[in-house]
Amino acid sequence: MPNAFTPNGDGIDDIIIPIYAGIRRLDYFFIYNRLGEKVFSTTEMNQGWDGTYHHTPADIGTFVYFISGLDAAGNGFEQKGDIILLR
Repeated sequence: MPNAFTPNGDGIDDIIIPIYAGIRRLDYFFIYNRLGEKVFSTTEMNQGWDGTYHHTPADIGTFVYFISGLDAAGNGFEQKGDIILLR
């Protein structure tokens, strides 16, 4: 999982998408801001967060992600961590 991105419209690292190597199924990918508000959620492996919340650019800072799914061997996994949004 990348730990930072820069959604500034330059075409480089504008969307944060997990690296799904060896992943068969995504159950969920959630991102929360420092206030505990869910700013992004998906169950689609090809979707990522563009750094907006309610169609407005989110503030610079640290966000928490949670991801769950099945790996290639059929084992369930869960992961959580931090993402830094830079502009």
